[in-house]
Amino acid sequence: MVRQQVFILEAQRERLKDLAARKGQPVAQLIRDGIELVIERESAVDDDSWREAIRCIEGMWEDRKEFDKFDAERRRRRAERRKRMNAQLSKWRA
Repeated sequence: MVRQQVFILEAQRERLKDLAARKGQPVAQLIRDGIELVIERESAVDDDSWREAIRCIEGMWEDRKEFDKFDAERRRRRAERRKRMNAQLSKWRA
């Protein structure tokens, strides 16, 4: 463990002392627990941020018709290329 000095409000100190007395724990342990909670919460937000981004963009391209045309053209060119390659292979094998 390392020592870290922090400044807190007087009201926070009093509430921490009261809570520590009720729980039978040192104030330092309550502070460490609080730090851990913040770290876990913030880490969870970072870990799930990509999911939220995916949810935001889901379906945004549904009404774009040019993608259908693009896909059809891509398939047509691929078929032509495959046909040329097969013809060339047939020549080499003959």
